[in-house]
Amino acid sequence: MEAIAPAFRLLYSGRDITADLAPWLLGITYTDRMTGQSDELDISLMDYDGRWLDAWYPEKGAEIQYWFGYAQQDLTEAGKFIVDEVSFSAPPDTLQIRALSVGLQREVRTRIGKAYQNTSLRALIDQVARRIRATVQGQVAAIPIAKATQYGESDWMFLVRICREYGYEVALKDNNQTIAVTPFTGLKAGPIRTLTRSDVSAWSYRDKITEVPAKTETRHFDPRKKQLVKGEATSTHREHSDKTRKRIVKTPSPAQAKAIAQAEQDRHDIDKTSMELTLPGDQTLAAGGEIRLAADWKRLGGSYLITEARHPLSYSGYATTLQLKRLAE
Repeated sequence: MEAIAPAFRLLYSGRDITADLAPWLLGITYTDRMTGQSDELDISLMDYDGRWLDAWYPEKGAEIQYWFGYAQQDLTEAGKFIVDEVSFSAPPDTLQIRALSVGLQREVRTRIGKAYQNTSLRALIDQVARRIRATVQGQVAAIPIAKATQYGESDWMFLVRICREYGYEVALKDNNQTIAVTPFTGLKAGPIRTLTRSDVSAWSYRDKITEVPAKTETRHFDPRKKQLVKGEATSTHREHSDKTRKRIVKTPSPAQAKAIAQAEQDRHDIDKTSMELTLPGDQTLAAGGEIRLAADWKRLGGSYLITEARHPLSYSGYATTLQLKRLAE
């Protein structure tokens, strides 16, 4: 059976340059991340006649739009990117362009100081989302927050920090119009795909217990109430280090202390087992989604969270490489 050819479309400052790139293209890699880091687009080109050093030299700050997938099928839009870095090497003469997902608008970068009281994590996320003109995608548990402080941080820096503190990762998607919220423990929406070992061309696996505590405790002495505010959470894994991780966290309520302890324990639990695997290109595999490894993986089988999806594409082929964290069954 004839293989389906990979395909892409690329706009540079609004102009379609897909055909212009064809004779020079070595490869394009789109990296989709679950965390607050920027998504990336890396373009590798040959420079046979020096035109990229001269008239075609890429303009830093130029906007790139990118779609990828297979010929004669609908392409998947990766979004908008800004050219951030240009580098050359030889021999042979090659050009590397690195572009980052569209930078945060001015109001997202502005640093402010602000106190929040008697709220919840979801209400706090919604409040910040309104300020940066974004909508929220994802379910957030009803976590009460008696008090939180934005210490001269930008709205985005504050949102990344406060969400991680309570067990969530956030990322800007859809050209900064959507805040995607994903719990450390996954979306619980079911797997995008189930993979057998024959579906995968390469893989590696790591399982550790040294940094996985049996329990996490948070504590804080409230001098006004003259009482100790405590929270604790235990590991979901049978294998752990038998240690208790203790943190001093200024939390005014046991519910808030418990939520922070649970988030800390969840983060260590999911870091216990990680995996990298490569398979034929699949645009549906995106950061924040879940995959399942079938029974032929034996003890490695089960559910995994995609923390990063890398999609390298060239005229010789298209593959997808996933960074995974194992989810508790």
